[in-house]
Amino acid sequence: MQKALAMWLMLAAGGGATQPDAAPLQVVQSATDRVLQIVQDSQLAAPISQERRRAEVQRIADRLFDFPEMARRALALHWRERSPQEQSEFVAVFKQLLGRAYIGRLEGYTGEQIVYLGETVDAEFATVRSKIVTGRGTEIGVDYRLHLVGSRWMVYDVAVQGVSFVANYRGQFDKIIRASSYAALVRELKPWLWLLAAVLAVLSVRRNLEYQSEVALWQSTVRSAPGNPRAHNNLGVAYELEGQLIRARVEYAEALKLEPRYVAARENLTRAMRR
Repeated sequence: MQKALAMWLMLAAGGGATQPDAAPLQVVQSATDRVLQIVQDSQLAAPISQERRRAEVQRIADRLFDFPEMARRALALHWRERSPQEQSEFVAVFKQLLGRAYIGRLEGYTGEQIVYLGETVDAEFATVRSKIVTGRGTEIGVDYRLHLVGSRWMVYDVAVQGVSFVANYRGQFDKIIRASSYAALVRELKPWLWLLAAVLAVLSVRRNLEYQSEVALWQSTVRSAPGNPRAHNNLGVAYELEGQLIRARVEYAEALKLEPRYVAARENLTRAMRR
């Protein structure tokens, strides 16, 4: 009886569940810091070391991202219709697609500042909020969505400027499957792996090739998320850099309208009005 009571007290004190190894924010920040160290390592920058560098980044990504869960969410209703073999095949293809895209994005890193804004935890789910500040002062909001897998927090989705990565793929995949078939989707995905491999080769030579026009990038973001004040502010910065002051002022004003306490937008509008 005493042993049973002692065991019950231990479980009650510990919540009866395995405690996470690290907090969500710590997981994301630690993984990102390690990857950036690898990307900026001059010894690994040589062409002969490219495969080693990418293998090390992929190893970190494998511990950060829950690729099977991301694949399941991306297929949504179509996941249950797949056989275990098809599910395994899709996870492998999807993992390669996301892994190469992740590595390609990081190989385009040119010293942007990454700011972590905090985390929210709700039972087995969490969100880590961050933003990327470019050398030109534009801000890109990046939210990591995590869930507990055993004792580890793992990322199952990433939202950039409020646009969910997984939801974006889900819509595209569903459209292809409904218009044709699952087999057609897999056929379309595989060539993308070759394309991403080619993009990575280009990024190794010229890292900042991703967005040839910041105006086009932020115009697209504003269309996707018209209620996002940071998107309007960043579009204003892009316009101002191209000398389009009237359009820049309009975007800064819109950012302030959406978020009156947005200091960066207010400072940008003040500067633009003086020019």
